[in-house]
Amino acid sequence: MDQTRSLLQIADRLETAFRHRKVARLKPETALLAALALRSWCINPFPQDIGRALCSVRDGYSTVCMGCLGKANVIHRLYNGEKM
Repeated sequence: MDQTRSLLQIADRLETAFRHRKVARLKPETALLAALALRSWCINPFPQDIGRALCSVRDGYSTVCMGCLGKANVIHRLYNGEKM
């Protein structure tokens, strides 16, 4: 089973526990996976930061070429859960 599916199953279990007002307990391995996912979700970089990381065009300024900025916008939208 891949990590994304595992995380979705964990989220479903936690949500079900919440709806039934029950306590949810996680095994250490599951807690680590959930913690890593939460950290990744909280980072959410700005498109300009993503573009700077992608762009190989350097002119001595902090500008990002339009191609890389376009890719950065798509990555940012995907990161925020938009379907492309």
